[in-house]
Amino acid sequence: MIAALRLLFFLSPFGTIAAGERGVHLRFTAVTGKVFGEGLYFRVPLIESVQMMDVKIQKYEMKSDAASKDLQTVHSVKGQA
Repeated sequence: MIAALRLLFFLSPFGTIAAGERGVHLRFTAVTGKVFGEGLYFRVPLIESVQMMDVKIQKYEMKSDAASKDLQTVHSVKGQA
């Protein structure tokens, strides 16, 4: 009895998805097309799984230098979110 409860806990059919993440539903490692949002989800143990994906905005900055028509140096930093 205790072993069955431990096995059930280990193969828990419930899970949670945190803020800024999405869960892609897989059945036998094949994508089903279902995407779980933030919160609680249910899956069939040993058959289905959920792969977590980070969907937070990532910041990227690029520095560049150039010369103007009258040969003055121009510096710019372009940020992209």
